[in-house]
This record gives sequence, structure tokens and C-alpha cells, in this order.
Amino acid sequence: MLAATIAAARAPVARISPALPGLALAVAIAAVARLCGALSPLPPVFSALVLGMVAARLVPPARLAQGIAVASQPVLRFGVALLGAAITFAEIGALGWMSVAVTLAALVVTLVAGTALCRRLGEARDAAIVSAAAVAICGASAALAVAAILGRGGARQEDTARTVAGITIAGTVALLAFPAVGSLLGLSDAAMGVFLGGSIHEVAQAAASGFAVSEEAGKTAAVVKMVRVACLGPIVLVLGAFACREPARPGARPPLVPAFLLGFAALAALSSTGLIPPLAREAAVTISQWCLLVAIAALGMRTSFAGLLARGPRPLLAIAVNSLLLAALMACGVLFIVGH
Repeated sequence: MLAATIAAARAPVARISPALPGLALAVAIAAVARLCGALSPLPPVFSALVLGMVAARLVPPARLAQGIAVASQPVLRFGVALLGAAITFAEIGALGWMSVAVTLAALVVTLVAGTALCRRLGEARDAAIVSAAAVAICGASAALAVAAILGRGGARQEDTARTVAGITIAGTVALLAFPAVGSLLGLSDAAMGVFLGGSIHEVAQAAASGFAVSEEAGKTAAVVKMVRVACLGPIVLVLGAFACREPARPGARPPLVPAFLLGFAALAALSSTGLIPPLAREAAVTISQWCLLVAIAALGMRTSFAGLLARGPRPLLAIAVNSLLLAALMACGVLFIVGH
């Protein structure tokens, strides 16, 4: 009886322990990437991707496989769900309907045109959608979420890694250059915030770029960025519905509405009603950022340097052109519709 009890107690540990080496390494890489971001201009997302690729060359892949799978799926999806806590519809509504409409229109046009451009450059359909979504919505977070819902296989991890690397580079350039563009256009602080929040990819980059101009521009940029983040759930849901209509791939068919999207929507609703205290919201967003960084480290551990460079400059060119398109649409919208 005692032996059976001990065996039952050890069973969960036995199931978890094979995943610990890979998961622990991904968490360690995420921590180092955050430290690099604090001590240098290097974006943590880029550091996590590259460090993951290096680590995979130094540690036997068999020891990492299960932990990488955990970081790439459950941890990623938990992070995306927690991202919903950052959204409050009252703040979005305070922007005014014209600012929201311009942001949504620019997002949709960039998503459609960006996918078409990537296809013209020879990218596979799923890779094109992931790239365009990263530019249009919220950078690496959108790339990982869309890639997850499209059920990308191991042979295509390099596509997502290329998008993460490219979107990080493009976002860093935008962070530095777009405030100067806004100044040349003569934008007020509020209009500058709309422009920056609607055209810079990562949430942190958009906010940092705005606060470098003024407090008003920073706060506005952060809220406009949340408009784009709020679109992540609906867009991923639509893509998931189309994926479910395709001929079944090997393995179980995914649910029409994944649990992490339900979590995203539920947290967004709770946050908007004020039921989540501000400190809890901040904690959820911080944990979400950590989860996404761990997932990017795992993505790096599944990607080779040769695979990352296999497509040449075309994926980066597509991201650059799509980023310029998004910025041009937002600039025109701010100048001629929202008012500057």
C-alpha cells in the first residue's frame, strides 16, 4: 500500500522531469536577454532568439526537446492569454472614434497587402500571414500567436524565427526614426502618440518612443498600441477557423476556439470592467512578457543559423516595406482625418 502511494506521488514528477532541462534553459535565456536589454540597446526579443540558437548548438537536442515543446506551446499560449489584461476598452474609447478607425483601417490594409507582398516575394502562405500579422498587430507576440494557431511544423520554425528577427530590427529602427518623422510632419503631442502607437510594432517600443517625445505622446502611443493588441484575439480566431476548414493534418484537429483566446477575451473583459486591480494588471502583463520571451528562446533553440539565413534578404525586405506602408497609412490618417 505504501509503495503504491509513493509511486502515485512520484508519477507527476516523472512526467514533468523530462521537460525541466529544456524549460529551465529557456527561462535562463529569457533572464539573460532581459539583462542584456537593461544594460544595452539590444532588444530582449532579439537576444533571446540568438542566445537560444547558440544554446541549441552546445547542448544535446534530445535533452531539450520536451522542455522546448512546453515553452513553445503551453507557456506561449498562457502568455498570450495574459496579454488580454493590458486592454481596457474605456481607455481605447477615450481616444475618439477617428483615431481608432484610422488605426484599424491601417492594420487591415497592412495585413492584407503585407500578405500579398510576401507571397509575391516567394514566401509560403503561412509564412506570409505570420510576417504580415507581426507588422500589422504587435510584433513578435503576434508572430508567435499566429504561427501557433496555424499549426506550423518543425520544418517551418525558421520562417517564424526570421519574422521575429526581422520585426525586432524594424521596430528598433522605427523607435529611433519615427519621432523625427512626426516632428517633420509638425504633429502635436497627441497626434504624435497616435502615429507612433499605430506604426511601431512592439508595445514597449511604441510607448518608449512616445515618452521620448512627451508624457502625453507616450500615454497616447501606449493606448493606440492597445487598439492593435486588442485585434490579436479576433484575427487569430478567424485564422484558426480557416485552418480548421482545411484538410486535416496528422494529429488531432485543433479546437475552433482555442482556450488561450478565451482567456485573452475574458481578461480583456475583466480588465475593462475594472474588476482587475491595477497591480494585478501590471503583474499579468509582466508575466506575459516573460512567457513570450521564454517562448522566443525556445523558438531559437529549434532554429539553425543556416535555416534563418536560407531565404536571403527577401523576408527582411518584406517586413521593411510593410512597416513603411503601415507608417505611411498612419501618417496620412493622422494628417488628413484625425488632425495634427
